[in-house]
Amino acid sequence: ASALMVTGKYVDFFSQFGNSVENVVKAPRPRYIKSHLPWELLPQQLSKRKPK
Repeated sequence: ASALMVTGKYVDFFSQFGNSVENVVKAPRPRYIKSHLPWELLPQQLSKRKPK
C-alpha cells in the first residue's frame, strides 16, 4: 500500500474487509466471486474447473 493509503481514512475502511483471498477460501460452497477484471485477465482455471 502506498503511504497515502496507510495513513488516513483508507486503512479504517479497507481493514473491515480483511484478507480477500482468505474470505473466498472460507466462504461456503458454492462460491461466487465478483471481479472488475475482464474475462481474459482472470485465471484460466476458472473456465476449466467444473463444479461438482
